Amino acid sequence: MNIKIITDERDFLYLRDRWEKLFWENGIYPFTSWIWNYTWWKYYGKGKKLFIITFWEDDELVAIIPLMKVFGEMGLPFWRLKFIASDCSDYLDILYNPKYEELIINNFLNCIDLCLGSLIIADFEHIPDGSFMLKLSKLIKNLNIEVMEQDICPYLELPGSWEELKKNLNKRFRKNIEYAERRLSREFNVIYREVRKETDILNSLDKLMILHQQRMNRRFMPGAFFSYKKRLFHKDLVDYMAQEDMVRIYDLVIEQKCVGSLYAFIKGKSLYYYLSGFDVNYKKYSPGMVLLSYVIKTSISEGFEVFDFLRGEEEYKFLWTDRYRINYRILIGKTNVISHLLSKLIRTENIIEKKIKKAFI
Repeated sequence: MNIKIITDERDFLYLRDRWEKLFWENGIYPFTSWIWNYTWWKYYGKGKKLFIITFWEDDELVAIIPLMKVFGEMGLPFWRLKFIASDCSDYLDILYNPKYEELIINNFLNCIDLCLGSLIIADFEHIPDGSFMLKLSKLIKNLNIEVMEQDICPYLELPGSWEELKKNLNKRFRKNIEYAERRLSREFNVIYREVRKETDILNSLDKLMILHQQRMNRRFMPGAFFSYKKRLFHKDLVDYMAQEDMVRIYDLVIEQKCVGSLYAFIKGKSLYYYLSGFDVNYKKYSPGMVLLSYVIKTSISEGFEVFDFLRGEEEYKFLWTDRYRINYRILIGKTNVISHLLSKLIRTENIIEKKIKKAFI
């Protein structure tokens, strides 16, 4: 097995077809696709260094670890080895062909030490339960390893019908959903829209961005689309993903006005709820709960098996489910004083980040 390190953007671009073949055959999460990683790099790669580790068996690409080197993150003066798009991805892992698992493990263990200089630490965020990366981290020897909990990610296993799901919901919550749906239908002309076509989805994304930002600004928070670059990134991403049928935007329209919007990604039999936005002027009608209920119903009817709420411990998620995954943050460094100091700084950073997140839930 050969290992090649991709450090040039032209080689990143050239890798597309082989990467996507591996993704469609073996990928679990949308965040490991070439589209996600390359689009992010296009907008945020400046000042960073590509470090994509690729594993080849003869001429076949059998594994990818899409990494980059980042300096000065969080104001700390050192280099980190991180997954590309760590800031906006909810699940990150090695993309690989399980047929070659043992070979990949052996070659990874041999190369990881060489990837770490004395002033570099690997800082792998959002690594989910059961991931290959988590498995590999437990096999590494002769390096300083630290694994810490980072996020809770609730998910809902979808039954065969909406009626079956409702039986498992809290009685009061179920009644609240039914009341809100009836009230909206009684007082307004209501339309629910599932948008997936390339010709329509960018227009729906614009509406979602406006609704999301208005709601976040009311809460004195910046929101996910606060910068022009962020908005361009998502527009490009959605344009690409719509071509592959990997994205949906669901709209709640009242009297021809969009008052709620939900943004989701698709991979296999799972639907990933990424972001949403609602018109605060309709708050008393619970547009968020009503639209989410519609999206879950639609997911069941379309044959999805998992509705993933992604990162965050917001209370409303646990009205739907009591199941969750844990995301981990893995630190890998040399067994020297500098590495231990960097690990301590990142550990403190992780604690502060978790406290900030809980303060805004």
